[in-house]
Amino acid sequence: MLIYLSKKIAVPNQRKVRSIAWSQEHGFIACGAGNGLLKVLKLDTWEVKSSNLNLPKNLSMNQTLEGHNGDVISIVWNERYEKLTSSDSNGLIIVWMLYKGSWYEEMVNNRNRSVVIGMCWSSDGLKICIVYEDGAVIVGSVDGNRLWGKEIKSIKLTCVQWSPDGRLILFGSTTSQAHIYDQIGNYVGKVPLPGVNGAHGRSITGFVDSIQVVDIKWFSNGNIANSLAIGLSNGVIQLMKNECDDNPLLIDTKMTITSLSWNYFGTYLAVTGKSGTTDESTTNWVKFYDPIGTLVQSLKVPGKDIVSCAWEKEGLRIALGVDYYIFFANIRPDYLWSYFANTMIVALPRDMKTLDSSSGPNDTVIFYNFNSNSRQIKNIKNLKCLAAYGQYCVFATGFDDTESSSPLHRKLRSASSSIQGNKLNFNGQSDELLLSPTSLNQSSSLANVNHTSLVLCNSIGAPIDSVNIDLAVNFIAINSTRVIAASTDTFVVWSFKVPSRGHNNDNSGHVSSLANPFGTSSLSSLSSSWNYNQSLMDGGSSSGFDDRDEDRSNQKFVKIDTIHLNLTGSDEEQIVCITLSERSLVLATDNGNIFIYLLPELSLSQKFSIDCKPKSIYLNCDSSRLAIIDSFSLLTIIDLDATTTKASILDFEKKDVWDFCWSTENSDAFAITEKSKLIVYSNLEADESITSNGNIVEFKDLVVKMVLIDGLVIESCSTSSRTNQDLTSKSSDSYLVEHETKLLREAKEILKKVGPVEGTSFIEEHSHPKLWRLLSESSLESLDFKNAELALVRCKDHKGIQFAKRVSKLPSQDLQRAEVYAFFGLFDEAEKVYLNCDRQDLAISLRKMIGDWSRVVKLIESDQIGPGSNDAEMREALKNLGDYCYDSHLWSDAAGYYEQCSDWFQLFKCFTLMENYDGLRRLSNDIESPSLLEQLGWIFESSGLCSDAVKAYQKASRLDSALKCCVNLNEWRMAITLAEERQITDIDALMTQYANHLLSKERYIDIVELYRKANRIDDACEMLIKIIDKVKSSSLNLPIINMKKAYTLIGLLYEQYHSATTANDRRVNTLNALLIDDHLATVDLRNNNLNKAFDQPWKGAEAYHFYISAQRQLYAGYYDSAMKTSLNLIDYDDFIDPEDIYSLIAITSITNSNYYIASKAFIKLESLESIPEERRLSYQDLAISIFTVNQPKESKNLTRSECTYCETMIADWSTICPSCNVKFPICVASGKPIMDANQQWTSVMFEDRFKLSHILNQYLYT
Repeated sequence: MLIYLSKKIAVPNQRKVRSIAWSQEHGFIACGAGNGLLKVLKLDTWEVKSSNLNLPKNLSMNQTLEGHNGDVISIVWNERYEKLTSSDSNGLIIVWMLYKGSWYEEMVNNRNRSVVIGMCWSSDGLKICIVYEDGAVIVGSVDGNRLWGKEIKSIKLTCVQWSPDGRLILFGSTTSQAHIYDQIGNYVGKVPLPGVNGAHGRSITGFVDSIQVVDIKWFSNGNIANSLAIGLSNGVIQLMKNECDDNPLLIDTKMTITSLSWNYFGTYLAVTGKSGTTDESTTNWVKFYDPIGTLVQSLKVPGKDIVSCAWEKEGLRIALGVDYYIFFANIRPDYLWSYFANTMIVALPRDMKTLDSSSGPNDTVIFYNFNSNSRQIKNIKNLKCLAAYGQYCVFATGFDDTESSSPLHRKLRSASSSIQGNKLNFNGQSDELLLSPTSLNQSSSLANVNHTSLVLCNSIGAPIDSVNIDLAVNFIAINSTRVIAASTDTFVVWSFKVPSRGHNNDNSGHVSSLANPFGTSSLSSLSSSWNYNQSLMDGGSSSGFDDRDEDRSNQKFVKIDTIHLNLTGSDEEQIVCITLSERSLVLATDNGNIFIYLLPELSLSQKFSIDCKPKSIYLNCDSSRLAIIDSFSLLTIIDLDATTTKASILDFEKKDVWDFCWSTENSDAFAITEKSKLIVYSNLEADESITSNGNIVEFKDLVVKMVLIDGLVIESCSTSSRTNQDLTSKSSDSYLVEHETKLLREAKEILKKVGPVEGTSFIEEHSHPKLWRLLSESSLESLDFKNAELALVRCKDHKGIQFAKRVSKLPSQDLQRAEVYAFFGLFDEAEKVYLNCDRQDLAISLRKMIGDWSRVVKLIESDQIGPGSNDAEMREALKNLGDYCYDSHLWSDAAGYYEQCSDWFQLFKCFTLMENYDGLRRLSNDIESPSLLEQLGWIFESSGLCSDAVKAYQKASRLDSALKCCVNLNEWRMAITLAEERQITDIDALMTQYANHLLSKERYIDIVELYRKANRIDDACEMLIKIIDKVKSSSLNLPIINMKKAYTLIGLLYEQYHSATTANDRRVNTLNALLIDDHLATVDLRNNNLNKAFDQPWKGAEAYHFYISAQRQLYAGYYDSAMKTSLNLIDYDDFIDPEDIYSLIAITSITNSNYYIASKAFIKLESLESIPEERRLSYQDLAISIFTVNQPKESKNLTRSECTYCETMIADWSTICPSCNVKFPICVASGKPIMDANQQWTSVMFEDRFKLSHILNQYLYT
């Protein structure tokens, strides 16, 4: 991180700054100074393209607020309600509000008794706590009401701070104490202050009680490790987890603290103060600490007294109040980023995601493509570092202990194929990139912190290759063939493999580049020796392990060789940075040792030391020079061509450098960013400097490309950016800035003024491939092909040379000019020239060549070409337009073009994707291709459109497919009709096959429906009887009413079959009936129940009707009717279990006091052979217990009736006259015998009274 001063604003009338505050949500800066001066400033809204994010800007607001007379010593913002509260040395408090772009006084309070020494709003903006010098504390609301007040006389207060949740208030004092009160003013306790004894447990001044609490800041925007910071007058800062933390982090700042301030994300704590004992030796400092107490950076500030600091929301600038000025310091964060293939990859800082992110250990990486102006957002587990080169980037990811114990990682430990483990998952707001290892060391555990995966990806984040290593990777570099990963003392070399142009992905969607004929990846590990011994390199011991599948199929084999070297040296020395070129690998340590290895043999060629701690190093294009930026942002350049063992440092140094980039063509040219300036150097001489704050990503063709990472990161950290996986945001020009060097601009100016002939001398004097290309373009524009050819030769542009030779032979200058326009991509100008030359054919050929088919159509349709003369070209253009729309998923537009050019196959694909069945129906009438008609029929069939599918199949002469379609869609009537029309005899076989399929799945009701629709009543009834038998034989406790429905369905099927017979085919049906009878005779041998069903189709329904009626009458209290109805069941023992029948008769007769009939029922029960012996004995015991009390005699109140045939008096429940053996009909309503035939009435059954489908749907057994 680099921090430097960038802007200074003077306070009017030499008034000394007393306080400063920056509204992070709204961007206003409030400054309080002496003599009642209060100013509100606001910088211009930043525009990335015009001025970068944190460059100095003009003031969009500079308002002086009048109302104070004393020094304005305290200023606080209410972020939520956009209010400013200020107080002065006279005790006057004013609350300011923004109205129509200006600040106005809203509320005023003057206690007139003491001076305000501190104010603080709660994090929700609802309450403010005001502390006075005399110990008075007032808490008020945002609307100006006083909530409570308190006098604290025991200590002298210095500052106040709310807790993040607004439940506690902390008060600092001058007597080494910090008190805690709750939100309603009750005393809670004291904050432990071990820091008063110094950072090392001993007092600095010797008087502990004289140490005062200078400032308290409690971070409230999220959760960080140590959110509570307390600054003491002895220069010690306490970083505490909470107000009760008795073991805080103690930091000795070695200065007198004046203020503390957390940035918006809680990543840095800014501490302002002064060092020195005398006025002459006093130095102002701003020191930056992270939440774990590490000093990140220090900034020396000019002036005598620094009083306050305030952060900008983005954390890229900080405002400092010093003497009579406001200083602005820029902060350059250290991002994880790289640039390749015109794509920027940057990992969002984890701290900037804490406000609205729940991704846990995931790191959000943005792939921003400047060509397509689109971005891909990936979540990568435990990202350590990244690098990029050419067309690929590489990530180093690690695993933690929690991951190693998860089922997923236990599974990954046994996986060997790397890329098959690389998965892209879409979770909530964004897609997650799980980078799994390719080869796992079976002897190592994922819980090992040294376990790292190296994953090679393309420009959209898709994994290409990967490998797993047992090394805690801290630094990584890549060239065209190798990846170097280094820890603190070891580095590994991975020779990766990339897929060829024709390589395909596997079915799982992951690139399987390692299981291919390219060979295996190789990995070599070398320990970088500080006391290097070449003999150990040649003869060191090596070890390796194999990665194979669990089934030992060895689909991917990666051998990792590790060379163990006997090294001696300092254990504290560590690698701090690396760089890599095609020829060399350079490593630098914190002690300043530089190691240079030659590639590909990896032999140590040079080793030397420098007097600094390198922070980053850079190799030029031919590996002849090494640029080093040290920890103090000092740039030095070393000549590597020197043969001496010492570092050949060039006479060049530059301070405050935070980015560097070598030219890709010129080994002596480079570009740097120094503070807010971009400077281009050539041969160590500065060409020019411009104001810029972007990161240099490329220096090529005399053009420096810079990316404004700050703006890209800030926009991407917004909620809208993170909830979308693929965004098209601002124009790429908003983030990518290209700067032409002075030499390139001068060359363009000379060529523009004097022309290519006179400008050749300048190009020769400053020879560069880019300048020769510029000269060739200028020569072609002026049609000077001879000079253009010479320039193209210097550029080594063979295609351009052939173009210049060909165009120079054209007959006219107009055609030459048109070709030159086309060569430069000015196709509209080229077309105009062709049309002016009456060469429409060349204009059409040009548009065809560039794929502008819409323009081709317009040219063909124009009046300048005869109608109908270019039908083939028109069809070609329309087809290509349709292909373009098809590839762009514009199905409707593509269908229109395909229909115009009669491309039926593509039109069929468009209609299918649009699910336009009306269009498909029209298409079936126009096409004649059997294969296309068959596909069309399959589409109709899969959509359930049977008639359309059959029509298409018939047109394609695929009757078998048409029949199968009818079978699959249960359109049996259509199938039978189709079979009769086409005289197909094997329809029964298809029907039987389908029925067997349903039978295997026990879908009996579907089989019944199938047979019913096919008019095969016997098979339908047979299936119903199977259902009934299955229910009877199983222990399913189904309602009895379902059995009645099943038998009723049998009767209805039989009646429907016979009622549907017309008078014209009575004889045919009679013959069919005979055949059915003959068939039933055969079935009778297999299933006697089926024969009985056709003999008396309604008898089963009658049986269960009486069975249910008797029980209903019994429960309703009609015991006599229940007995008479149950006696009718004696004739239905082949449908209902006899045990159930006689049990019901016994119950109903006993309740009716007819023990004679009851005794006969018990006799029948005891004589049944189908019941077990145990139950038979139970019936005997029950009969004895009943009939020992009640004699089995006829009831005295027995009702008798006269037989209408023989006039014999018989019991009214008798269904057969014992004298004349006449059987009486039974009333289905009451269950009683009808003695008089004249009193009976038979209803006529109408077909629409019962709906077969309704009965099937109501049937509960499936």
